[in-house]
Amino acid sequence: MAPVTADAPIDPASAKASAGEPAPSNTQTLEEKLQAAKLAMEGPQYTAKREARERDAVVKAKHEQIDARLAEIAQGKEKLETEWIELDEKRAVIKQALAPLLEEEKKSEDAEAALEEQERASVVTPERQQIEQRRYETELTRRKIEEGKWGLENEITQLEKQIEANTTQYRTLLDEEENLHAELSVLAENQPAS
Repeated sequence: MAPVTADAPIDPASAKASAGEPAPSNTQTLEEKLQAAKLAMEGPQYTAKREARERDAVVKAKHEQIDARLAEIAQGKEKLETEWIELDEKRAVIKQALAPLLEEEKKSEDAEAALEEQERASVVTPERQQIEQRRYETELTRRKIEEGKWGLENEITQLEKQIEANTTQYRTLLDEEENLHAELSVLAENQPAS
């Protein structure tokens, strides 16, 4: 660079650089140039107001997004609650149907045990055969009862698995809901009073 004399022209870019301002770059995009022009023409007061409005718009949009997700969560929870009621009612009906089978099974087991005892005590062969035949019939009856009981117990097990899966899903929604409420609290705390 040539030495600067009192009558030599001063390069505007080097004058800004020596004054602490960045020299304009030819590599700046139009968007960057527009932003610089906006800041220069607005001045600090209007820049602060514009930035505050932009922050408010971002916070409002985030708030609306969180509110929309909370509404979705509420619908999901309500659906799971309704399903829980339906599943619980089905389970109650099955348990109610199972109760008499369990009672019949108990009676059949007791009758079978009594017949086994009579069979052991009997010494006469024809009488023993009759007792054996009755025990066999009682055993068949008990097996039919057990098969019916097993079917109902399997249904209850399936319902309980579905209830557990729904409960897990419900608690996941509760966790997300709590996180969103916490996020809303942070947004409210960071929002300046108007």
